[in-house]
Amino acid sequence: MQAAGESVAGDFSELRNYMICRLLWNPNLRGQELMDEFLDLHYEKAAPPIRRFINFMHNTVAAKGIESDCFGSARRHFGIGDQIIGAGLEAFEEALQLAGSDLIRRRVEQASISVYGAAIEEPYRWAWLHVGGLRGRPAQPGGKTMEPEFARRYRPHVKKFFDLCETYGVTEWHGNAPIENTRNMIRRAYGLEEEEPF
Repeated sequence: MQAAGESVAGDFSELRNYMICRLLWNPNLRGQELMDEFLDLHYEKAAPPIRRFINFMHNTVAAKGIESDCFGSARRHFGIGDQIIGAGLEAFEEALQLAGSDLIRRRVEQASISVYGAAIEEPYRWAWLHVGGLRGRPAQPGGKTMEPEFARRYRPHVKKFFDLCETYGVTEWHGNAPIENTRNMIRRAYGLEEEEPF
């Protein structure tokens, strides 16, 4: 996913870039200290829950022995399942409450897009398999829609994800599919009318 040519993770990409640049100048610096420095400077009072989430996600995935490149699905390739997603949603909600200014709130919201993207991976995959019409998979005839309970479970996250994408100018899903195409495919999977909101 990309926002105006950059990763949708937004602030997490900025964290990575900050750490890489600092380590290029001084490879003796410690990664955890650099991460803490960035989070404190970038998120101010909202930093603690975000730090807690990043550490939790890292430790959970590391404990599973997962090693993967940057391509793949959050759940199947990186071990980012319900436990991590739940922790992320909770952390970002707390961070929004702690944000001391509109600027920090926007930074927190932008970074939260990555967690909401992981949270809607299941309805995205369902839509891709049963509706199609995205990334080389032809549209499937018949107008099949999701089971109501499945659809209901993910609908708040789907709505939030696409609202945030619109607010922060996210243009692509998984780096090469227009976000509008993804939104339309998922809307068809939900059986929504043209003007009906998520």
